[in-house]
Amino acid sequence: MKFYLYFLLILFKTSFSQVTHSTKPTTTRRNDCIELSPYCTCLGGPWYIYCGNFSSFSQLDFTLFGETRNISYITLYPKQPLILNNSLNLNGLRLLDNVVLNNLEGIDLRQNPFEKWNSKDNLSLQIFSSNFSKSMDCDSKLINDNFRPIFSSFKTVLFGYRNDYPVELCPLLFYNASLSYLNISNLYYTINPKFSKISGLSTIHSNIDVLLILSGHGTRITNGLMNGLIFENLNTVWISNTVLQKIDDDAFSNIYNMKFLNFSIVNFKNFFKNSTNKWMQSLNTKIKVDYSDSESLVENQNNSLLVNLNPLHSSFFFYFTDDDNENFQFFPHDNFVFARIVMLYPLNCSKTMNFLLKNVLYYPLEFRNVNTTATFKCISGLTTNSIQTTISIEDTTSNLAVKGLLNFYLITAIFLINLVINNFLNA
Repeated sequence: MKFYLYFLLILFKTSFSQVTHSTKPTTTRRNDCIELSPYCTCLGGPWYIYCGNFSSFSQLDFTLFGETRNISYITLYPKQPLILNNSLNLNGLRLLDNVVLNNLEGIDLRQNPFEKWNSKDNLSLQIFSSNFSKSMDCDSKLINDNFRPIFSSFKTVLFGYRNDYPVELCPLLFYNASLSYLNISNLYYTINPKFSKISGLSTIHSNIDVLLILSGHGTRITNGLMNGLIFENLNTVWISNTVLQKIDDDAFSNIYNMKFLNFSIVNFKNFFKNSTNKWMQSLNTKIKVDYSDSESLVENQNNSLLVNLNPLHSSFFFYFTDDDNENFQFFPHDNFVFARIVMLYPLNCSKTMNFLLKNVLYYPLEFRNVNTTATFKCISGLTTNSIQTTISIEDTTSNLAVKGLLNFYLITAIFLINLVINNFLNA
């Protein structure tokens, strides 16, 4: 439940940003930053700046306020494409919340106009209507004690509507970044950011908790997008509200620490039925588990990956029938990957369901995470032998699986009691 509450909040904030990012003020309210005329207006109040009548960042002089002003929302929309660099001087402003940038053609890695802020200031950066056509000087030699590229100054980053990526972006943009989420929205098959490769680097100290892939049509997820340096500490990938066209076979081959992968896509049925789904083999590839070896399970109890398969957002429900078994044949149970299946009611225990759930009793975290309404009937039908095997392993896994099985038995008992009561009332 907490996953959905968290992402509902993110989606609400993202939706608001994408609607308001480039809308020019039309109200007749007083302009609260007349000092910045003719380049900027503050028609929404003194905390909200919109600058759209400028051709160079150097034209903006926020020291004209006379004293530092608190700014909750600043939108910059130059009349011509610009490279973001230190020609943008933010002296005179104390940024509190949102920075919205439009019409960029590149970002200078050597310069960061937001350098006085860091991730602890909880600033959000949103980028819209930008064509990243200028190549970046992507070289590990740039790294020194003073190297602080732009994303290290923010807590969240959104690549939103009407962006294009004709040249590769540099992973060093994320050097020392600490983001609660990176949102890459509105992807199309041919409009897809790709990050260049950098030789000689094993880490860029990037810490991104969640990657959101939202609101795209014909979205393609590639190995070039899922860069191992950028996402070296990635916890969650949340793919939602998008028409997903393809995931390349090696897309996740450099992602080693992911714990949760969500699919709540618009075309759930078409995607899984029309794809080879060999990309599943690239999940959690550094982990190999022997389920018959208790020591192997103990060593990897913190290395599991949960794949959430949720067709409820799709135009057509997906029931995981016998005919769907071949579409999931590459699901990598041996990599300690587990399936979580979502539906409004219990599904039949088809070959597909039994295959996807064949390792479910070994899930090392909270068992209720995998024991859903959709899978309850199938899990309750697992053989006593499988349950006994799991119980013998739990004793050496710090009781994590014991807790899961206790939850399983409790839910089973509640289900049976409710079934008896309903039958009695309906008799």
